[in-house]
Amino acid sequence: MKRGESGLCGILAVDKPKGISSHDVVNAVRRVTGERRVGHAGTLDPMATGLMLVCVGAATRLSAYLTGHDKRYTARIVFGAATDTDDAEGRITTAYTKTAPGEGLAGLAGIDPQELLDSIEGEAMQLPPAYSAIKKNGVTAYKAAREGRELELEPRRVSIYRARFIGAGFEEADLDDGQGGRFTALLPYWDVDLEVSKGTYIRSIARDLGQSLGCGAHLSALRRTEVGGRGLGGSVTLEELGELAAAGAELPWEDPVALLGLGRSRELSEDELADVANGRALKGAFPQGLTACTSKGRLMALYKQVGSTAKPELVIPGGVSGVAAAQPSAASELILWDPCTAQPAGREPRVLVIGVFDGVHKGHRYLIDAALEDAAARGVKASIVTFETDPDEFFGREPGSFKLMGNDERLAALRAYAPGQVAEVVAMRSSKENYAVEPEAFLDRLGALFEVEGIHVGADFRFGCRAAGTVDDIARWCAARGADCCPQDLLSIEGEVVSATRIRRLLEAGDVDAARRLGARVVLRGSVVHGRGEGGGMGFATANIEPRADVMMPREGVYGGFCTVAGRCYAAAVNVGVARSFEEATSPVEAHLLDFSGDLYGKPVELELVHWMRPQIKFESQEELISTVMGNIQWVRDELAPLAASRRRES
Repeated sequence: MKRGESGLCGILAVDKPKGISSHDVVNAVRRVTGERRVGHAGTLDPMATGLMLVCVGAATRLSAYLTGHDKRYTARIVFGAATDTDDAEGRITTAYTKTAPGEGLAGLAGIDPQELLDSIEGEAMQLPPAYSAIKKNGVTAYKAAREGRELELEPRRVSIYRARFIGAGFEEADLDDGQGGRFTALLPYWDVDLEVSKGTYIRSIARDLGQSLGCGAHLSALRRTEVGGRGLGGSVTLEELGELAAAGAELPWEDPVALLGLGRSRELSEDELADVANGRALKGAFPQGLTACTSKGRLMALYKQVGSTAKPELVIPGGVSGVAAAQPSAASELILWDPCTAQPAGREPRVLVIGVFDGVHKGHRYLIDAALEDAAARGVKASIVTFETDPDEFFGREPGSFKLMGNDERLAALRAYAPGQVAEVVAMRSSKENYAVEPEAFLDRLGALFEVEGIHVGADFRFGCRAAGTVDDIARWCAARGADCCPQDLLSIEGEVVSATRIRRLLEAGDVDAARRLGARVVLRGSVVHGRGEGGGMGFATANIEPRADVMMPREGVYGGFCTVAGRCYAAAVNVGVARSFEEATSPVEAHLLDFSGDLYGKPVELELVHWMRPQIKFESQEELISTVMGNIQWVRDELAPLAASRRRES
C-alpha cells in the first residue's frame, strides 16, 4: 500500500458546521481516516452548514457523478441591506438609513411572500456572485474581487424547482446612518425552503429578490438539507466521526448505489467479478443508462449497455464500501407527480389507495391494508396516491401547525409502509395548477400513469378543484373503464371513528397515551439551543429545542418520552411550554435526558412523547421544584429507561 493510502474506500455524509470551509472538512476527514485521497461532491461556503458528501480513497472517482445532483436548502434572506458578497460575511454596500428608516423597504409592503417565490420557480439565467469560486481566463472570481477588480461573469442557466416560504421575522443589523455614524436596526427576513439544480447560487437568489423589490437583500444563514434525495438524517458531525475513528469503530459509510440514484444494480457472479476486474464487457440484458455492479456489499463498477453487451464506464479495484444488502424492506419509490405536465412512463397495473394520510394512524393503515389485500388477490402491486403538501395547508384553510406530521415525515412514513407490497408513493407536487385540476381530469391523468384495476378511498373522501370530487365520481370513472371503486367505511375504536381530527383533540388535552393507542406517534423535532442550564445542576443533560413550526404541539405540560440523538435513544422527561417557574425561560420544549454524556448544543434531536405526567406548575420554592422534577425523572428511569436501552441495543 502506498504511503498515505489507508485502504479505506467509501462515502461519508457529513453535517458541516458553520465557520469552516469545505476544504477544512476534507482536511479533517484526512486526519481522521489517515487517507490522503479525500474529496467532496459539492462546496458549501464557510457561513453555511449542512450536508456534504465526502469521498474517501478510490471513491473520489465517483465525485463527478455526485456533483451533478439537485440540492435542497433552508435559507434566511434579510431585506433592506445588500452586501458585496451577497451574504452576511460581506461588507454592506447599500442599506436604508437612519434618517429615512422606511426608505428602501417600501417594496416589501403588501407583498405575498409565496406569490413572489412562485414567480422565481423554473429555469432562469443566473449571474453568479462576484465572490465565487468560478474561474475566468484562469483567474478565480473571489480572488479578483478581493483585489478590488470584478470579473465580468456570464449568467448561467439554472433551475429552481421549488421555492417555499417557511416564516418571517426580524434580524439585528449594524448599519451606516449616512452621516458618518452607525446604528443598529431590525431588518425583516424570510426563511425559505429551496430545491435547485446543480450550480445554483442561493446567495444570488437572495440578491435578485432584493433587487426585484428595490430594497436590497442578502443571505444571512444557509443549511443544505438534501443532495440528490439524500437528506440530513443519519449524517455525522466531524466530532462524531473523530470519536468513531478513535474507538476503532466502523465508519458510517453511505450506500454508493443509493447516492448515485441509479435504482439499478447487478450482483456479480464470480466469473463476472473477474471480468469486471479486467475491464471486460459483460453479457446479458442491462437497462438503459448506468448500472451499478456490486459484490458482497461493495460497488465494483459502473457499466453501460452498448449494443448486445454492457461495457465498463468506471471500474473501482477493491470496490466502494457501504452497499446495502438487497432487502424487501427497502422504501417504496417516491414519484413527485405533476398532473398538469408530463406523465412518467409506466402504465403498470395497480390498485390505488388515495388520501392525505396525515399521521399515518390506524385508520389510514386500515384503508391501506384493504388496498394491499385487494392487490395481492389480483396478483398486482398497490400504489399510494397522496399530496406533497396537505391541501388544507396549501390553501391556507388551516395553519401549518395543525398537522400531526410534517409533509416530509408523512411521505417518508408512507414510503416505509408495507415494503415489497407498495410499489410506489405518488405525491402530487405542490402547485396551484396541480391542485386546481378538475376531478375527472385528476382521475384521467392517474389512468395515464397506471393501468388502474381498483381505487380505494375513505367513504367521505373529496378531491380535485375546490374538493368537488366525491366517491360517486370515482365510481362512475371506474365503471367506464372496467375498474373497481372500493370506498371504505372509516375504522372505529372505542365507539368513535379514528381520524386525524380525533387525535388532534387528544393532543390538545395532553392525552398522548390515547393518541398512541390510535396509532399516532407524537414526535417533536428540532435542534438544541442554549437554555437556562438548570438541568446540569441537577445531574442530567438538558436539551432545549425550538421545534418545527409545521407540526402540532400538544398541550403544555410534562411528559415521559424518548430523545434520539445521533441515532441513539435515551429516556427523557420533556417539558412542553415555557417553564412557569423561570421568568427568563424562552424555549418552548425542554428535555432532561437520562444516561447521556456529551455536548448537545446545535445537534438535531427527535423527542417522542409517550406518557402525560402532569400539567405546568409554578413552584413556590426551589426545593419544591427540585423534588417534583426529580420525582418525574425517577418515573422515567423506572418505566422508560429499560425500553430506551433496548432500543439502543437493537440499533
